[in-house]
Amino acid sequence: MRESDEFGVFVMTRDGETITSLIRRFKRKVSKAGVLKEFREHTEFLKPSVKKKRKQKEARSREEKEKLKSEKDIMKLNLRKKTKVMKPKEAISENVTCD
Repeated sequence: MRESDEFGVFVMTRDGETITSLIRRFKRKVSKAGVLKEFREHTEFLKPSVKKKRKQKEARSREEKEKLKSEKDIMKLNLRKKTKVMKPKEAISENVTCD
């Protein structure tokens, strides 16, 4: 068993390190370890149905973020190619025919 498992999250001071940088490192370790998230989860009782709904909501928002990011990446690629990408509605409204 590692020391961090026994005693939780801790940081050791480095030679010449300021208090602010030590606190910053500590905060980073706490957030990566998920200590605050776990604490917030245990502050009040949540019914299993509420947990499930919350988890589904988080998954939807995460998927939407990924979708928006991929759309932005596609737009960047299209701008690099300097071509106009028409959406299906634009093609119909401009009466574009395929020959």
